[in-house]
Amino acid sequence: MAKPGSVLTSPFPRIEVAQHTSLIRRAEVDQSRDLLYTAADDKTVRVWQLPELKALKVFRVPMSSGHEGQLFGLALSADGTVIAAAGWTGWDKERTASVYLIDAQSGAFLGRIKNLPQGVSALRFLGSSNYLAIGLMGNAGLRVVDVRTQKVLFKDTEYGADVRDIVLNKEGQLAVTSLDKFIRLYGADYTLLGRIKPDPQGTPLTLRYSPDNRLLAVGYFEHAEVHLLDANTLQLNLKVKAGHLTLGKNINSLEWLPGERRGEESVDRLCVAGEALKLKLVKTACFQVEQGLQDSIKISDTQSYSVAYSKINGIVRWKNDRLVLLTEEPALHVMNKAGKIEYSARSSVLNFQDTSKFLALSADAQRVQFTADNGAGELFDPLLFDVSNGRLETKKPVAQRSIRLVTARQNVPGEQLDLTDRYKPTLNQQALQLEAFERVESHAWSADGGALLLGTSWALRHLDRQGNPRWVARLSAVAWAVNLSEDGKWAVAALSDGTIRWFSTATGQEQLAYFQHSNRDDWIAWRPNGLYMASPSGDQFLGWHMNRGMDNAPDFFLAAQFERTLYKPEQVQRTLLDENSVSKNLVLQNVLPPRVTIQTNRLVQRSSGEWVLTMRIKGETLGPKPNDVIVFVNQIPVTAPDERALGWLDRGTFEREIEIVLTHRFNELRVEAMTDHSLGLAQTTVSLPHKSPGSTRRESDQGNLYVFAVGVSGFKNLSDAHQLDFAASDASQFAHAMRQFGESNYRQVHVRLLADQAEKGPTKANIEDALKFLLQARAQDTVMIFLASHAVQDVHKNYYFVPADVSVADLKSLTDLNPDSRVARKGLISWEVFFEALRNTAGRRILIVDTCHAQGIEGRLNPASLIKRSVSSLFPMLLASAKDEDSQEYALAGRGLFTHGLLQGLEQTSASGRALTVQSWFDQAVPLVAQLRDQTIGQQTPQLIATSEMRNWQILGH
Repeated sequence: MAKPGSVLTSPFPRIEVAQHTSLIRRAEVDQSRDLLYTAADDKTVRVWQLPELKALKVFRVPMSSGHEGQLFGLALSADGTVIAAAGWTGWDKERTASVYLIDAQSGAFLGRIKNLPQGVSALRFLGSSNYLAIGLMGNAGLRVVDVRTQKVLFKDTEYGADVRDIVLNKEGQLAVTSLDKFIRLYGADYTLLGRIKPDPQGTPLTLRYSPDNRLLAVGYFEHAEVHLLDANTLQLNLKVKAGHLTLGKNINSLEWLPGERRGEESVDRLCVAGEALKLKLVKTACFQVEQGLQDSIKISDTQSYSVAYSKINGIVRWKNDRLVLLTEEPALHVMNKAGKIEYSARSSVLNFQDTSKFLALSADAQRVQFTADNGAGELFDPLLFDVSNGRLETKKPVAQRSIRLVTARQNVPGEQLDLTDRYKPTLNQQALQLEAFERVESHAWSADGGALLLGTSWALRHLDRQGNPRWVARLSAVAWAVNLSEDGKWAVAALSDGTIRWFSTATGQEQLAYFQHSNRDDWIAWRPNGLYMASPSGDQFLGWHMNRGMDNAPDFFLAAQFERTLYKPEQVQRTLLDENSVSKNLVLQNVLPPRVTIQTNRLVQRSSGEWVLTMRIKGETLGPKPNDVIVFVNQIPVTAPDERALGWLDRGTFEREIEIVLTHRFNELRVEAMTDHSLGLAQTTVSLPHKSPGSTRRESDQGNLYVFAVGVSGFKNLSDAHQLDFAASDASQFAHAMRQFGESNYRQVHVRLLADQAEKGPTKANIEDALKFLLQARAQDTVMIFLASHAVQDVHKNYYFVPADVSVADLKSLTDLNPDSRVARKGLISWEVFFEALRNTAGRRILIVDTCHAQGIEGRLNPASLIKRSVSSLFPMLLASAKDEDSQEYALAGRGLFTHGLLQGLEQTSASGRALTVQSWFDQAVPLVAQLRDQTIGQQTPQLIATSEMRNWQILGH
């Protein structure tokens, strides 16, 4: 934890997967806008569109690496404009707690209620939302505060434990549960009307008023009974036993669904849930509550539904016929009246709980094998990550992995580690030192038996054989699994935040962290100084949280925003080889991108039926000056090239207002402001009304097609061995086919061809000059770049396209270790030239690469970094082959094999009249390549690098 009064300004690495990564504590629904707000232990408030549970926005609060920032209370104002969020908030800085008042649309801080004597456990807006009921921890009780003046209007400190829940009825009365076992009832004027223990042996956790305000339903910690109390007297009317229905041991969540009304009679439905006795049998139960004359109550139509694989931590009502369930995974589920789960949003963070015996290491900890819960209470097949090569192994079975891997040593002869009481562990009957409420979750002995590593609720503890502490590493997550490398250098821990971390056993300092996405493909590994390596999309899942004091919303920067500065895979791969060479200092201040915000001011539907959004973009320079600003809608840049530049007057701040047409149910808005070192970024999602038309493109929206094709077969300065047969023909045939098939699918087709026999040859100067023609494209257009030639890389893994006028000296310089030698390669074209050309244009952009490698040219192309740049730049890339494979030619057709597959796909799709998407185009080419390839040469595995949105882009058949 931070020390009292410390200034929390250091960047904190945080996993960001567009979902909560730890326990969801509270939820509120804006019924008029179909929005769900959730608050969690991960120190965020998230906004979701109902019913799809589409993640729209994330709001952050000041935090530290300890508990500071954890949110236990959440409230939404009656008009849906203000969020109140609090928990362990302000305590580490000021030793008093605060409630943050947040603009529900933008996430900006509107104010802060300060000087609360304990942490906050529950919140509820009252009446006109000028007043806020605040439930506190410990014995600090309840208070009501005027949010405009921060004046305390009422407080009740006669509490013996935390306030647990606060509910408000239509008459303005408050009912409150507390862990002191009492339920309290307050009038609209805050007069205490009643205070009772409805169950002397039970602790009330949650309560809800019935739709007609006549009953209070109460759930308890100790048993799975629901008590129905008279809402005016708090007298017990009926006990409903739900344990046999929920298969649970308590009731911590309940909610009403309104039903029929006939005078004094009502028929409503009550749904309850809690902590399950068995992991795979988590259920919710719903039953009909009939209230008749003289307050008679009848229970009927009881139903039980299997809905989740973990504890249900909360239930909130949406509309009058659906419930949103909050589960401990963490996950969200929308359940209808019939008990069917219609939509779910699950976390992408791996759950390492109960995997301690599966965390295995190579002797030097360079390789780690791990598994996790697959979301259904079962473990998936182990994955293997190799630090030294930056490679994830997902397909090879464990038995076929040739390296030796060792799981955690659990016992040492002669040493008695007793974990019967994990809060009070002993070694040889001597107590091991833990803090209050700290619990041992995992342990491992060293190979020689001379050291013991404990993984606890919030720390790693490295002990000698006698149990004396060597060092303690504080964690912001639970250490579910630990291991010690056989060489004695590394302590490795798998944490509840989904990361695996390496610590030096000599110093206890963290040296490396690794996050594996649950999709089993994406990952990122990073050093404490911020340098990282990642899968193509992996740097979208890590960022740095930077506080801006206690009265401003923090900044958050994704790792991808620092790609130009921090993406250093070669350096990260060497982290465990020389632990002393790793710098601990993360210095982002000198390269901070601009702070960019999006305000969605107005959404209107025109008479034509199209929806138009007016958005305002604001930027504030924090480090290097931004060069331009680009707006993307659903991953397509819509800002014209001549509207992007930022001038001298924009050096400190900039502001733009634009109108954009939205066609999807969910429209992902992204604003980029690029500097020479980093990327300013703001993202949000705007949803159209639920019954709006889909995203089909109308005839008037076809746009133009721009094709830039380059093919180089002849190299005048190189030997015959370096000449190619079909590269120039590939470019010519591709350009011809796109013109032929594009004329009936686009408003106009514009082609620029540079090939051996074309009007202009494919020299470096001609290629770089001709790229300017792509700047004509606009948001509704489609842009394709097709490249066929040699592709090479230098010793620093910089990539080059080989034009017709390349020299022998240029190719020889590829092996020059001097970084400045890159400047001297005048005859080669850096791949950055093509990436920048695509970045500088608007519309759908597609890069197709069918390049070859000839014997005698140094630097076989490894496409990994090209793939990385393609994903970062938001355009799909189609590659003819994978790493270390040759791109073959198909002599019978006079084409490169991959180009032949693409052109055949165009012809077949056009003849059939079907639509052709990026994905279907690729899918038609792949089997043809597999069928026709020369098996004596080896494999050729075409690759498509694209997001799911890009894969569905239509090429033909608009």
